[in-house]
Amino acid sequence: MGTSAGSDGSAKSSRSGALPFDGPWPEAAGRLLRDVSGLVHAEAGGPDGPLTTAIGRARVAGTAMALSGALGALSLVSAHQALLRATERILPPPRAALALAAGYAGAAVGLTRLRRAASRAARRSSVEAAELVLTELAESGV
Repeated sequence: MGTSAGSDGSAKSSRSGALPFDGPWPEAAGRLLRDVSGLVHAEAGGPDGPLTTAIGRARVAGTAMALSGALGALSLVSAHQALLRATERILPPPRAALALAAGYAGAAVGLTRLRRAASRAARRSSVEAAELVLTELAESGV
């Protein structure tokens, strides 16, 4: 029932298919994992099943989203470079970079304040909704 070290140094169980540690919980967890895995495979309908098709579509959508994020970042870099070059026509290069950095910092502060205000409003709405539900539950006698 114990474990022993294999030739590669990994722990091996004396029971076939068992987890590399003893006790009822690991065995139950292993059985549950095998049962759930079998159920998922059965419900997936094989390689041509609807779940497999949905996963394939989700993979394509996720890849497209990642690529669009990368291209969005590249477009921001390009816009920054264009704005920097235009500002350098008016100001010396170090001051142009400083002006843009100050503008970016100001925009970041403004967006942070906007996010905080939106978070506070969302929190107030959640509290109001929870209070309304609790009031209705109390009035209904539940």
